[in-house]
Amino acid sequence: MTRTPEVTIVIPTRQRPELLSACVGALTRQQNAPRFEVIVTVDGPDSGESAAIRSAVAGHPDFDCTVIEGDPEGPAVARNRAIESARGDLMLLLNDDVVPDGSLVRTHMEAHEALDNDALVLGSAPWHRPHDESLFDRMVFDTSTVFFYDTMENADDAKTRDWRFRHAWTLNLSLPPRLARSVGGFST
Repeated sequence: MTRTPEVTIVIPTRQRPELLSACVGALTRQQNAPRFEVIVTVDGPDSGESAAIRSAVAGHPDFDCTVIEGDPEGPAVARNRAIESARGDLMLLLNDDVVPDGSLVRTHMEAHEALDNDALVLGSAPWHRPHDESLFDRMVFDTSTVFFYDTMENADDAKTRDWRFRHAWTLNLSLPPRLARSVGGFST
């Protein structure tokens, strides 16, 4: 009998099996993590995603990963398909191009356990710095132009401040799934 996971990781994807493979592969290397399941929701027909997942989890027979396919309706609809199947008390949303470090699941769980009420917890997802870094890459990495991480990480109250909806990027965000269900899921 499979034990109920504490965390459900939701990854919407569409036609990016190589990126998805790196993301799921990194999830197989979580350290001291609570029990978790992964739901990959394919926005459209499978274009190699299932094969990429099988390859990424090879050698990890107990890795709990489900693939849900659906019509191509965008990432919000894809996430909503997964929300209905989520069994964990906590849901962690990732983009398919995120390559999480080994403490991702544990860190999100610990952040929620430290809170007095239900909340959305945003994890850091720094911009990848390519070896041939462009001016745009530097601007995104070093300023608040897109993700605001520089402002958020340097604030004295960074861990407890309500950063409002503008900072709720779904590329590394956790919340109790009942919160998402209570508002009808995602719309964009």
